[in-house]
Amino acid sequence: MNKIDQFLKDALVKNSSDLHFISGEPPRVRIHGSLTRLNDQPLTIEVVREALYEIMSGTVQRDFEQNDAVDFAYDIPGISRFRVNIMRHLNDALDMVRRHEYHRLAGRDRSFIKGQRYTLLSHQENLTLEGRRALRKLFKANKRLNVAYLLKESFGQLWDYETEGWARRFFDRWREALRWQRLEPYVKFADMIDRHWDGIASYCHPENKFSLGLVEGLNTKIRVLQRRAYGYRDEDYLKLKIVAAFLPPLGRGASNGPL
Repeated sequence: MNKIDQFLKDALVKNSSDLHFISGEPPRVRIHGSLTRLNDQPLTIEVVREALYEIMSGTVQRDFEQNDAVDFAYDIPGISRFRVNIMRHLNDALDMVRRHEYHRLAGRDRSFIKGQRYTLLSHQENLTLEGRRALRKLFKANKRLNVAYLLKESFGQLWDYETEGWARRFFDRWREALRWQRLEPYVKFADMIDRHWDGIASYCHPENKFSLGLVEGLNTKIRVLQRRAYGYRDEDYLKLKIVAAFLPPLGRGASNGPL
C-alpha cells in the first residue's frame, strides 16, 4: 500500500471533498467547505515528497519538475479513483530563500540560520516554545527571512475563499507585496499560481466541491456496468449507459413508444 492511501481512505470515511497534503502542516480534509485536521502531526517535506513521488509515473514526475505543477488521476483498486493536483508549495520557495541567505552571509549572521530549517518551514502554531524563541531570534537577525515567512503564512488564506472574485483580490494583493522584496523564488511561485489560476478558481465554486464519498459511489456503479457487459468498445454507448443508470425509474403509466 502506498503511503498516501490511508490518508485518502480516511478522507472517504469522513465524506470530505478534498485532502490537503502540505509540508509543514498536518493533513487536512475539507468537509462542507471547512478544513478539518486528520491528525495533529505536521508533515515534513521528506514525507510529502516521498508519498507523492510514489504515486507519480516517470512522465508525470518530469512534467512536475518542469512546470512546478501537475494534474493526474490515481486509483486505489477496489476503493476509488482520485484526481490529484500537485503544486510546489511556498515551503519550497522559503527553503530556497533560506539557503540563499545562508550562503550569502557569514560568521554570526549565518549562525542564526544554521539548524533552523524545520523551525522555519513549520507553522508557528506547531512549534514548541523553544522553537518559537529560535524563530523570533532568527527574524530579528534576518529581515528578509522574516518577510518571506510572513508571506508564506499569509498565503494559506487563499484556500479559505468561497468566491473567485475575493480569492483573486487576495492573490493580487499578496503578489503586489512581493515588489521590492528581492524574493525571486516567491515571484516564480506567484507566476506558477497565475498560470494555473483557472483550476484554483474552479476550486472556489461550491458546485465543484463534490464529496469523495459521492464520487466513490459513482465510480462503483460505473465499474458494475462495465463488469456486467465485460467491457464496452464504444465509448459513446458507455456514456449513454452511465446516464441511463442514474435516471429515475419510469412509472407504470409511462409510455414506451415515441412521443
